[in-house]
Amino acid sequence: MCNRFGLIVIGYSGRDASVMDALGSALEGDSPFPAGVRWALRTGATPLPAVVDFMQAAERRGVDAQWVRSENFDELAADIDTQVSLSPALADHVRSQRPTPIVQPVSIAAPEGGRFPALRLSALPVLELPTIVRRLRLAGPITTREAR
Repeated sequence: MCNRFGLIVIGYSGRDASVMDALGSALEGDSPFPAGVRWALRTGATPLPAVVDFMQAAERRGVDAQWVRSENFDELAADIDTQVSLSPALADHVRSQRPTPIVQPVSIAAPEGGRFPALRLSALPVLELPTIVRRLRLAGPITTREAR
């Protein structure tokens, strides 16, 4: 398989020597990872030496080996979803596997006076109002961590 396809590694640190040995021996094939290798890392994380060694060895063998930075799997999956075009049949199949949403739309009766937005905090008492407001002007999308 490693001589026919590429590899995307998400959520694996490289701590298991037997797995890293298997990936390393795949580089000895005739055409290792012809579609490249992408190793996803959490933003700011440092890869383990075994992973760095593997990626460098892949590059020496002519494999297009790249690091992918992402906050978490959900953000990475959303980024991939916005970048990849699937055939309609495949897109329908993939989306048919999604679980039924738990959050259901509800209608909110207009508050007194009919003004919106209606902010209701039935479970949390509002003890004081914020005195500082922050506003971010963005040139493009950012992660929650970047916004903080």
